[in-house]
Amino acid sequence: MKITKQNDIKDCGLHVLKFFIKKLQNKDVDINYLKINSSYNENGINLFNLKELAKKFELNMTSYSCDFEILKSLPKDDFPIGVLINRDSLNHYLIIKNIDKTRVHFYDSATGKIEKLKHNEFKNIFQNVVFTVEKEKKWTKNENYKLSDKTKDLLIGNKLSIFYFLLAILNLILIFTSTFFVKIIFDVLLKTKEISILLQVFACFLSLNIIKIINSFVKNVAIKKEQNKIEWEITKNFIQKINSLSVNNLSKLTKSDLLRRYSYISFIAQYKANFIYLIFSQLLAFIISSLLMIWVNFYIFLLVCFATGFQFSIDLLINFKIKSKTFNWIKSANKKLKTDLDLIELSKQNKNDEELYFWNNKLYIEFFELKKSDFDIFKFKETKNIWKGLLINNLNLFLILFATFLIFKNEFSMGDLLISLTLIPFISDPVILISDLVMENNLYSEFISDINFVFNLKSKIDIKEGIPIQKINNIKFNNLIFGYENGLEVLNINNWILNENTQIKGKNGCGKSTLLSLLNNQLDNWQGKIEINEINLSNINSNLLFKKIILLTNNDFFPNLSVIDFLTNNIFANKESLYKNIEKYDLNHLLTKLNINLNGKLIDNGNNLSKGQKASINLLKLFIKKYDLIMLDEVFENIENSICEELKEKIKKFQDEAIFLEISHNKNYIHTNNEVNFESINKIK
Repeated sequence: MKITKQNDIKDCGLHVLKFFIKKLQNKDVDINYLKINSSYNENGINLFNLKELAKKFELNMTSYSCDFEILKSLPKDDFPIGVLINRDSLNHYLIIKNIDKTRVHFYDSATGKIEKLKHNEFKNIFQNVVFTVEKEKKWTKNENYKLSDKTKDLLIGNKLSIFYFLLAILNLILIFTSTFFVKIIFDVLLKTKEISILLQVFACFLSLNIIKIINSFVKNVAIKKEQNKIEWEITKNFIQKINSLSVNNLSKLTKSDLLRRYSYISFIAQYKANFIYLIFSQLLAFIISSLLMIWVNFYIFLLVCFATGFQFSIDLLINFKIKSKTFNWIKSANKKLKTDLDLIELSKQNKNDEELYFWNNKLYIEFFELKKSDFDIFKFKETKNIWKGLLINNLNLFLILFATFLIFKNEFSMGDLLISLTLIPFISDPVILISDLVMENNLYSEFISDINFVFNLKSKIDIKEGIPIQKINNIKFNNLIFGYENGLEVLNINNWILNENTQIKGKNGCGKSTLLSLLNNQLDNWQGKIEINEINLSNINSNLLFKKIILLTNNDFFPNLSVIDFLTNNIFANKESLYKNIEKYDLNHLLTKLNINLNGKLIDNGNNLSKGQKASINLLKLFIKKYDLIMLDEVFENIENSICEELKEKIKKFQDEAIFLEISHNKNYIHTNNEVNFESINKIK
């Protein structure tokens, strides 16, 4: 048995479960299938949710508290057994294979291999938690445990197959026709010494070369356009998908995981656009070259095939090694990228010697991990080049030697020799290219699988054909239950009506901000009923509804745009409305006090502004259009008191018909007439 290697930092528990499903139920389940059907928190999947997921495959997972001495004394029949360790300050699942007198041998999804540690080393990271997995009954459901392919329609490269085929044929005709130039010169014209015919032949083959160059240019332009088209199609849909996901679904991926998957798009587009032409052209080149070589001399053809076949076998083995090292390199590169971004942010803060030493040491370690992965790939590539130099580059020498003996016997001509030398690359290159395509195809399949996972994540429900709500008058909650992961409730509201300006208070972590996120359509998988104006939310046109709702928080992101574009999305009507209300409510003097220029640039999440400036800019969104429900989460905390009070009054005047739902630990509210203790409403268990 082997354990699969994880690419996402949160997935160790799923790879452990995949191992036990394969071992006990003999089912090979796609890791992304498990991931889609699991419940995550910010650190991955906990034991409770892992147990719930195991039940779907008729497996019973039982966890125990167990110290290392007891673990060592377990009988051999109890293994393999799952354990929880702490690595790099994160919980990590392993499967212990066996424990001998000095070492613990375990399956580790971080490496995809069986690793071992000395007893004292393992004891230091062991979290005193073990779990067993047993088969309740045989899993008999006939299902395909893979995600549906939602990238197929985006990969549109096949539409130019016939065009590529014609280009490939034309290119090969031109190339192989050109190879006869030297044969005609050496075998015919050198004997006849006809200068006029020589010039005519030269002009003819020169024209063919020019046509070949034009054909190559057309081919390259067509492939590049196709590549750009595929890349844009995937990129557009990828971004749309990300924007359609709820927070709890998006939590299944870290920011670095998303960036990693996003970075695959360019490779996928390049591979897809080039694949068809390469297959057509190289396959035809190999067939035609082989036939010509056999026509020239069968024994020389066998010599070329032997050297090329040997090189192909070596390339194939080395390429599989390169593939495994490539994923290590990607992992190291992402790890270093996160550290680089942290260092850029930390550069704005003063650091003592201990902090500088810690971060420099961390950077040093991750830099050399990356360069080690890079050098491993470099060594394998250079090994390929050495073998190619020994076999293919020296093949010409052997061919010349062999051909010379034939020429001595008058069984071969100089023209035949030159044609043979010309044909060698057209036989060897396609064969070697196939080994590269095998590796690239494996990478392509892995990358497509990772992209496809994102497309399979469940989007937020968008009901465009439902009942339109003209004005939100009240919102009723009945038996509303929500948790970011199964078994851990964040919201449990039995019966509550929101029909007036309300200020909610409560201790940190009691679910106040989560309620606002849920009302802003950022969360799904909640249970119970929400009614707006006595109409069930599931029957309402959500596309129109959420245009009437706005949520502002003190953690909102500020992209690299001008202030005015950030507020208005560069929509003329929004700009006109904002400028009109700035004038109407005399906001210019507040902007002057705050030193805010609407045409100024926001840089790096607004780091060129103070917290008070950022909060004030965000609140200007409330002067663009009227809303029915305005939710404010700690938005006034960093604004100077005199400005704050004036801003509140002006917001109240413009948004005079809205229901305000506000959170503020300092009771910094716009309205103060209806403060509610949220813990008396939210009865989480």
